[in-house]
Order: sequence, then structure tokens, then C-alpha cells
Amino acid sequence: VVGQWTALVSNAVFQQAQQTLSGRRGVDGDRSQRTYLRNRDEYPLKGAVRCGGCDRKLTGAASRAKSGRHVEYYECPSRGACRTSACVRCRPEKLHRAFVDGLLRRVETLTEGWSWRADLEALWRQKTASLRQERRRADQEYTKLLEREARLVDAFTVERSPLKESIRRQLSRLSAEVEAAREHRERCTGQLAAEQVDFEPLLDFVGRALTDAASLWQEGDLPARQSLQSLLFPDGVVFDGEKFRTPIQGPIFRLLMTPRSEKEGLASPTGFEPVSQPRSRVADPPATCNSC
Repeated sequence: VVGQWTALVSNAVFQQAQQTLSGRRGVDGDRSQRTYLRNRDEYPLKGAVRCGGCDRKLTGAASRAKSGRHVEYYECPSRGACRTSACVRCRPEKLHRAFVDGLLRRVETLTEGWSWRADLEALWRQKTASLRQERRRADQEYTKLLEREARLVDAFTVERSPLKESIRRQLSRLSAEVEAAREHRERCTGQLAAEQVDFEPLLDFVGRALTDAASLWQEGDLPARQSLQSLLFPDGVVFDGEKFRTPIQGPIFRLLMTPRSEKEGLASPTGFEPVSQPRSRVADPPATCNSC
């Protein structure tokens, strides 16, 4: 936006400063002096993948090859300090391919045939009804405390000592209860308001995240990739240099797996293996995937 006042610096200096701050170039155009960015497009899995050797989060960095060019790597921070052979260091292409083929495509397979939409809608209705009921209880409790406080105030006005001191102590305790009830009522109101959203777009996003996770991740920009990773694997994933070892721990999987097992008598699937065949009763709890 062009202002109507005299600029402090020229437009060329302003644009150069913006490029330097964004990390696209260094001072005087020197790319070797680029500023450090916490999140870079080259490393979408940085912080989301943990080392299979020491369980630390992988970082992303570039090193100079013998040819002089910079080569990007995901690397465990412990690898340089401890020089542990079990700690991970791999090229982004390898890790991204393993993430897409070893996890995201198995997520798509795992969710085939699931009535995820009906389960999510039922959960949303149940949660909204529970919040409304909690809000009603909070309103009733808050109203009762206000009425009690009003009666004590009236009694304090007409009573004489020594009852007056006793009423003052009761009012002091009751004031704290009234404040706690008011805060609880406001929390219930806020939680209920947060649920009053257009649910269909959310269902569409979750549906694509479950049924087309690989394409969504490959085609998305950095924020979209990180959002998908947080949705499917909020606790992160573990990579040992060749394959992922990841139990299904995310709430989205617990939500979708449990109703189906209860309603159809299916055993909970093991890790990212294909869904098991129907059984007469629910058998073993979900196990972890130690290899893909």
C-alpha cells in the first residue's frame, strides 16, 4: 500500500529488506547469509517425525557436498553429538516417499468401508447435547448461588452482632463460589458457541483427509501438509531410517475404530494392517505397527 507521506527508505531498500527477513536472500543478495526460517517448504515433516534410535524429533538442514552444492537432509540432533549409528539421517525424498507409501496410503486402505461420516455426525450431536445440558446445569447453579447471596446480603443488613460477623464470613465464602460458578458458566457458553459451526465443510475435509490423504499431502503447501499431519498423527510418528513404527494413537482413529467394532463385532485392526474379518465378539485391543 502506497502511503501519502514521504517514505523513510526507497522502495528498492524496502523490497530487499522483505526478502532478507523472509529468508529468500541474505544481505546484499548473498544466499549463504540467508536468515534462518523455523519452517521451510523443503522439510514439512520436521518436528513431526521422531528418530527411531533415540526418539528425538528430526530436524532439517543442508550440508555441502564434495561437488560444492548444498544437499538437504532430515537428521536426528543426537547423531552429531553421540555419533550413534541407530540415529536417523536421510534425504527428504526418501522420508517423504516412506511417509506417503508407508503411512498415508495405508490410512486410505484402513478407512475403506467405514461409516466415518455417520460416526462423526453422531459424535457431534452427542457432544453438542452434552454441552447444552452442562450449560443448563451451570445456569441453574449460578442462579441458585445468586439468590443465596442476595438473601445473605439482606440478612446482613438487618441482623445485629454477633450474627453479623458470621454472615460476613458466609458472604466471603459464597462470593468465591459465585465467581467460580460464573467462570464455569462462561466456559460452557464458549464451548457451546465453538460447536455452532457449519459442520459439512469440516466433514468434507476430514473425509478427504481419510480417503485421499496421500494426494492431499502431496498437493498441499506447507501449512496444509502440517495441518494434515497434526490431524492424523497428533503425537508424531517414528522412523528408523527405513520404515515407520507408528501406533494409531490419534483421536480420529479412536473415534472411528471403536464404534465400528462395537456395532459390527469387528476386532480392532492391528496398526495399519487391513481391517480384520467379522468375529462373533470384540477380541483384542488395537496393537501397534512395528513394521510397515
